[in-house]
Amino acid sequence: MVPPVTPRGSFWPTRTQWLLLRTALAEPDLQLAAWHQLGPAFDLRSLEPGSISVLPLIYRNLSQILPNDPRLQHLKGVYRSAWVKNNLLAEQLAQALDAFESDGIETVLVGSL
Repeated sequence: MVPPVTPRGSFWPTRTQWLLLRTALAEPDLQLAAWHQLGPAFDLRSLEPGSISVLPLIYRNLSQILPNDPRLQHLKGVYRSAWVKNNLLAEQLAQALDAFESDGIETVLVGSL
């Protein structure tokens, strides 16, 4: 589950970050195994800021495969917060695009929202 050799350099994920990434991105059976490896002592409130961004994905995954996990309520709050922030950002983007259009500035968006 966790890489057998710990790579050198501070830019590599920690063990906790590795398990969170697996919980967010792997197949359901591997997601569940990674979540269980984090263990019940794992505290969502003590995460470093860079790890918080995967929590909405983890909520979506775990709500389907582990709906009775006691930490799901906290993850749901993080998910809802991210949803609100993303919708506010999308609204601001729409306003900026409207302003560009009204000033005759052609814009191109690459990728998806």
